Amino acid sequence: MGAATALMAWLEEMIRLTSGVPVAYCVQTQLTYSTKSRNGHVKFSKKSEYALRALIQLSSSHRRSLVRREDIGKRQRIPVQFLGQILLPLKRAGLVASRRGTRGGYSLMKPPDQITLGQVIRILDGPLAPIACVSKTAYQKCLDCPYATKRSCPMQHVMGTVRDAIADILDNYTLSDFASGHRARSRS
Repeated sequence: MGAATALMAWLEEMIRLTSGVPVAYCVQTQLTYSTKSRNGHVKFSKKSEYALRALIQLSSSHRRSLVRREDIGKRQRIPVQFLGQILLPLKRAGLVASRRGTRGGYSLMKPPDQITLGQVIRILDGPLAPIACVSKTAYQKCLDCPYATKRSCPMQHVMGTVRDAIADILDNYTLSDFASGHRARSRS
């Protein structure tokens, strides 16, 4: 069983056991991808979904032309007002460039094969870790956990493995892979 299959099986089991309650048990953890949607699937935030769709559109025009926000919204079925809120953090992070005016629009600042899905999701949704005490980028000690004062925590071992599996998948998928439908090349 591959890491991605194991991860999805584990997440589905956690959702089944928690009846849709967020998978993360620590109070500080508020992850948008750890909750159950109406159809029972684990999902990332709508912001990340829209961002990835917008970036697919920008990938198809990389180095050729700027793409107007209205065109991205129309082609990818993203509300134009929300698109501005999504593209701004990506611009601040150096992934997207913009130019104002009648000939303005958006473009990628890096080639699509140098931008990973992990980068995009971290910019918009924060750390990939399912609980704060296993995050490599935003670690927080669990104050409400009964294992917080113990030497070992059964949650940390499993959730660390989940974090590693999520990061391994998303950090090895580039926009080029994603836009073309190709599988990611394992870099680990």
